[in-house]
Amino acid sequence: MKKRNFIGKIEIKKRVINMQIDIVSGFLGAGKTSLIRRVLQLNRDRRIAIIENEFGEVNIDSSVLNDYDIKIKEINAGCICCSVSGDLEKGIEELNANYNIDKIIIEPTGIAKLSQIKDFIKGKNIEIIKSITVIDANNFFIYLENFGNFYRDQIENADIIYINRLDRRDRGSKNILDKIKEINNKAKIVLKEIDYIENSDLELDSNEKNNRNKKISISRGMKIKKIISNKNIDKFESVSLELKRDYSEEEVNKIIEKFKSINSFDDDRKILRAKGILNSGNSKIHFEYLPNTERIERNDYSIREGKVVIIGINLNRKEIKSIFD
Repeated sequence: MKKRNFIGKIEIKKRVINMQIDIVSGFLGAGKTSLIRRVLQLNRDRRIAIIENEFGEVNIDSSVLNDYDIKIKEINAGCICCSVSGDLEKGIEELNANYNIDKIIIEPTGIAKLSQIKDFIKGKNIEIIKSITVIDANNFFIYLENFGNFYRDQIENADIIYINRLDRRDRGSKNILDKIKEINNKAKIVLKEIDYIENSDLELDSNEKNNRNKKISISRGMKIKKIISNKNIDKFESVSLELKRDYSEEEVNKIIEKFKSINSFDDDRKILRAKGILNSGNSKIHFEYLPNTERIERNDYSIREGKVVIIGINLNRKEIKSIFD
């Protein structure tokens, strides 16, 4: 029998359940789901569960990750910083018993403060092995300037920082690295392209592991309520759409151009992230938009209706819905 690398421990009625718990955080569109996909590719022989927290009423990322043989738990339309009522230990025990999980990856919404997640989990009975923060190099200084302490929080509280979309040939890349090290000089920094990341890149050394004393617990289906003040996320809002009709690539490109127009001509309204999977004939179009990044590709995701989530500030919901008419 293959030996499992069990690390975290949960004690339930004198029984011990062993599993590894990781958090993958990062601001909107940083590349958290892409990094998780890489982790799944590298660990196809392990049984992994993912707890996803989408800021919106529909979940796009679960459709992206459903190609893998994993268990996904969704917590939508809110922040993962919440209190849980009910027998949490029993919920985790059930997860372990039914799915025989080796590892849980928790992916909080991009607008969750990592420090608040860690504060919330103190005193619970599940140990977090490491927290990884994904940084989008293309928007690093824009987000740092506009979201200040909120954005810094995700960097300050990370054990490992993965810098995505970093062009090391660009002179500005050194400025990004220097600033991140100024904010957090203890975190391990990973600079590889996602396709070249190995398991060892996302592991801590033994000394760092011995210093861990972090715990978390979340389970789907339990009643939850927010414990963080809305002032931390009240500037953000989301528009979620479920769309039946087909779209061409030309139409999707025009939609993205309209997003750019909103960001260019209105300083009070900003689209910070838009992502979706749309029907397009016999396939699907998966698109993502950030202020300095856009991506459109065809896939064969198994969804019936198109799904779109737009996150931003002072969004005009009627205008955004009309863009997809």
